[in-house]
Amino acid sequence: MVETMKRKVKKIVSKKEIVELKITLDAEFFDNMDMAKIQVAEQRGYDITYGEYIQEAMEDLVKMVGQLSEELQKMSTEKQFKSLLPEVKDNNPAPAAEETEEEAYQREMQKFVEVAEDEVMYG
Repeated sequence: MVETMKRKVKKIVSKKEIVELKITLDAEFFDNMDMAKIQVAEQRGYDITYGEYIQEAMEDLVKMVGQLSEELQKMSTEKQFKSLLPEVKDNNPAPAAEETEEEAYQREMQKFVEVAEDEVMYG
């Protein structure tokens, strides 16, 4: 005879200080946030509060700004190193479509914007 096992569920409660904050938002901003919050809830399978959503969104924003800062620092360092290299002039330059600085910047930014789905909650 097989005995049925009883599961013991332990709840881990972390003690965090909760602060209540009243804010006023633009209706359009709130509607956009509400739709995004619903999408996050559907992806996770449970609903989160507006406060939790805003907190996670801000943490994701800080993370993305940090990554952008690192990427800009790398680009700046590369540009400094390239400026130290001697220029090689071609006597017979072939007409080629050169990429402008703005296009190069947009291409680099596009690489940065493409964040893996597991890195932020907006996947």
